[in-house]
Amino acid sequence: MQKQKLILICGPTAVGKTALSLKIAEMFDGEIISCDSVAVYKGMDIGSAKPTKEEQQKIKHHLIDIKSPTETYSVAEFKIDAEKVISKLSSKNKLPIVCGGTGLYMKGLLFDMQLGHSEKSNEIREKYNKLAQDYGNRYVLDILKKVDPISAEKLHEKDLLRIIRAIEIYELTGRTKSSFVQECESKYDYMLIFLNDDRKKLYERINCRVDDMFEQGLLNEVKQLISDYDLSPKN
Repeated sequence: MQKQKLILICGPTAVGKTALSLKIAEMFDGEIISCDSVAVYKGMDIGSAKPTKEEQQKIKHHLIDIKSPTETYSVAEFKIDAEKVISKLSSKNKLPIVCGGTGLYMKGLLFDMQLGHSEKSNEIREKYNKLAQDYGNRYVLDILKKVDPISAEKLHEKDLLRIIRAIEIYELTGRTKSSFVQECESKYDYMLIFLNDDRKKLYERINCRVDDMFEQGLLNEVKQLISDYDLSPKN
């Protein structure tokens, strides 16, 4: 059976992923599936650099503004949601174009990954969040290194959410997160386009983008989110 064709566009911030996705969608009668772990949340428009309203009207976008900021969203959920959109686009003979900077989401879509998503524990999460508050993120990352060095090697100490998730999986299942990851041949006939540029140029564009965000009202957006969803830091 012929595989579903799929284009994926990824790369660092401000490299031009959105512009390219729009051009490809126009050329090949496609629609865009956002692959951004922040753009899924309502109200985070400026800070996540979502496609503008005009761009979204020009080309149909999917998986933007589908969650409240108080909700969680995982790789497993993205895979399910994206597959539904791809199936719908296929029935309309539209080319699915997956675009965004969340590489783990793309990997989860292309390959079968079993990460023990049904296993969760608020008690474990609270425990390690408290340890991070008391001793720092590096302390918690060192704990992960002892039980799952493969996963720890891929994580930065600032990525506390994923560090704790990896520890949580180990404590609940007795297996490391890395042992759950299984890759096989993708069911898609895909083309992966990775955009990159000179680091100095990227930094300049990122700095300009941040300035533009503040001019567009980023500070007010953050204040509104805190007010609307009670996101103030809690002891």
